[in-house]
Parts: sequence; structure tokens; C-alpha cells
Amino acid sequence: MSSRKKMTSRELQAIERKQQLLKTSKKLFAQNGYCSTSVRSITKSIGMADGLIYHYFPNGKMQILKSLFKEGNETLDKHLCETLKGIKDEMTLREVMIYLGNNFKENYRKDDEFASIIFREKDLLEDDDVDFLSEIFKKQLNILADFFKKRAEKGEMKKLDFEMVAYQFMSTIITLVMMEYMGIHHICEQNDVDDIEKVVDFMLNLWV
Repeated sequence: MSSRKKMTSRELQAIERKQQLLKTSKKLFAQNGYCSTSVRSITKSIGMADGLIYHYFPNGKMQILKSLFKEGNETLDKHLCETLKGIKDEMTLREVMIYLGNNFKENYRKDDEFASIIFREKDLLEDDDVDFLSEIFKKQLNILADFFKKRAEKGEMKKLDFEMVAYQFMSTIITLVMMEYMGIHHICEQNDVDDIEKVVDFMLNLWV
């Protein structure tokens, strides 16, 4: 007999309701902004009484926003780990960096609503949110720094401060994503040159 307790229909309904609230709030926050989205507009979209939102999220809209930040960044972290598994030993450093950059951008594109919210509402983050995001970012930096260090040991690049190398790479890709959401699709006059390839080649000229 399974040791896991079977959830009741009420518990399953509560989970479904919370996910419904998160999904609806995410859409409205992305479309209208956090401050311009009222609790009433959220509950009205799913036919729920206004007061019920506080049953699932006692701190109201802010708790929903914090949940969306946490869930979205955990998903991005998971995508990065999956992307790293796709790196092959025979891939050159340039090929790997282009692969990572394109996948990082693609992961944001998979969830346009989350990307829109995190870039627009970043100033609403509280200390515990910043700490959580910092831990995820540090974890990702350490993984990338270790990757670059191993490639340097193979003679593919100079021996550098690999944490700074990883930081430069990640921050540049994030900037490209932000520029894309601002409607700026190219960083140079040669519009036929892929932005990821452009920045990768620039960095490699410094690192190799």
C-alpha cells in the first residue's frame, strides 16, 4: 500500500483554484501591469467571489506576484540545467556559447508573460525575493564558471577569473533578451548578423 496520502477532492479543487488564480493573474499582470490590475479584475476573469482570493493567497496580489516570480525563476533554472545536458564534448567553445545563448533566449520566449512581468515589476521585489533570485543566479554562475574553467584547462581559452567570465556571458544574454522585449532586435547595423553570434565572437576575441 502506498505511503502517500491520497488527496481529497477538496484538496485537489484547492490546488486547481490556486493554479487558476496564478494563471489569470499572470496574464493580467503581463497585459496591464501589477499596479493597474485589481483583485476584482482577477476574480471576475474566473467567476470567483472577490474575498475568496484571500483564502488561497492571504496577502493578496503581492503574494501572487511573489509566487509567480518564484515559480518562473525555478522553471528557468530547470531549463538551464536541461540545456547544459545537451552540451557535447566535441562541440567547440564557440558552438557551446551560441547554443547556450540561443537556448537562454528561447526559454524566456517560452513564457512571454513571465518575462514581461519580471522586467516590468522588478522594483517590487522584496528582500526575501532578491535573496531567492540571488541564490538561483549564483548557482547558475557557478555552473557556467566551472564549464569555462574546464574549457580553459583544455586550452580553448585563457586562464581568467571564470566567475567574471560567466557573469559577463549571462548578463550580456539577459541584456539581449531585455532589448528584444523593448523592440530592439539588433545591436549592430548588420541586421543579417545574429546578435548571439555577434556577442559570442566579441567575447571570444577577449578570452582566447
